[in-house]
Amino acid sequence: SSGINAEYGVPFGLVIQPFKDLGEEIPTVHPPIPRCKVCRTYVNPYVQLNDGARRWKCNICARLNDMPADYFYGEDGRRIPFDIDKRPELTSSVVEYIAPTEYCTRPPQAAMYLYLIDVSCGAVQSGMVRTGCW
Repeated sequence: SSGINAEYGVPFGLVIQPFKDLGEEIPTVHPPIPRCKVCRTYVNPYVQLNDGARRWKCNICARLNDMPADYFYGEDGRRIPFDIDKRPELTSSVVEYIAPTEYCTRPPQAAMYLYLIDVSCGAVQSGMVRTGCW
């Protein structure tokens, strides 16, 4: 607020770190990761499973998608009954996707930084612009 700024005269900034303190480890999801054929949304806890989880309805575009056959296979290669509790992408709203290169439409891009400087009349008159740019 302008009162705090007037009292301390220190530029104010904010750092936001979503999910920093969840108190638990974020589950990791490895391929295959089913994606919607239309909007490319990953399967998530908000999709509707149909036909014994053989198909799913996208929660973004409402398209009915087939669940890949290899999504039902266990680590030993045998087809196993579908267990939602063993699929964090269907039970947790926060997951880390480990996607292979074929999921990418372009190579990963370098990190980009965006700096915003308030150059309004009030910021210039208060000396904030000069403080931030020198």
